Amino acid sequence: MAARCGSTRATTRRSRPTVSRRASRSLRPPATGSSRRSSDRTGDGPSRCSGIPSATRSPTTSARCSRRSWRHAARRPLTDPPADAATFDYFGYGSNLLGSRLRESCPSAVFVTTARLPGYRLAFTRRSARWGGGVADIIEAPDAEVWGAVWRIPLDERPALDRQEGLHLHPPHYRRIAVTVTTPDGTDLECLAYQVATREAEHIAPSPAYLDTMLRGAAEVGVPAGYVDGMRAAAMEAPRRLSGPSEPRQSNGD
Repeated sequence: MAARCGSTRATTRRSRPTVSRRASRSLRPPATGSSRRSSDRTGDGPSRCSGIPSATRSPTTSARCSRRSWRHAARRPLTDPPADAATFDYFGYGSNLLGSRLRESCPSAVFVTTARLPGYRLAFTRRSARWGGGVADIIEAPDAEVWGAVWRIPLDERPALDRQEGLHLHPPHYRRIAVTVTTPDGTDLECLAYQVATREAEHIAPSPAYLDTMLRGAAEVGVPAGYVDGMRAAAMEAPRRLSGPSEPRQSNGD
């Protein structure tokens, strides 16, 4: 009798139904909304972890998501927030290196970064009655570059900047051009710049006040020291008359 009872218990244990983990998953009701697997397959979202609620992530998953988020952030442009339809990025290389000078015309201007403009050189080709000497220009030069400041400005303040640069005069002092500048970390930015519209000479020495404004602006925004030395050298060149066309190629300065 004891043997039969023992046999019965053994049989009962063996006959107990077993369900594997894989099978148990198949019995769960289908998930609603976006799942982790579906979000992992989506390449257009900001992160493969975007479909996982933070409250349900394991420590390992949270760490992995954090690393992925950092990698996505690292690929974003340097400037944040990005320019939109209500603003424009302006590259200043002359007196508008200095924030207080620029904000006389554009009080809402925000400094973004320093940047260099390849394929141009700094020159002083127009005489300014206001400054009492030459003012800055950028001239095409394949092996040169011009350093300056990128400012983000509301579009409704651009007319005031145009007036500062004399676009309303006849003939105009400057013209607007589109340029691509490169930031210190290698990011390219599309900017508006100003270039002398009609050049009066190859070089007109700037006044001490104008040069001082440029140098203070360069120090304020962090232009490389070597380039600042080059600015001083360019300003001190001997006056030279024009050796080519007075109007630059269609392709802007302050």
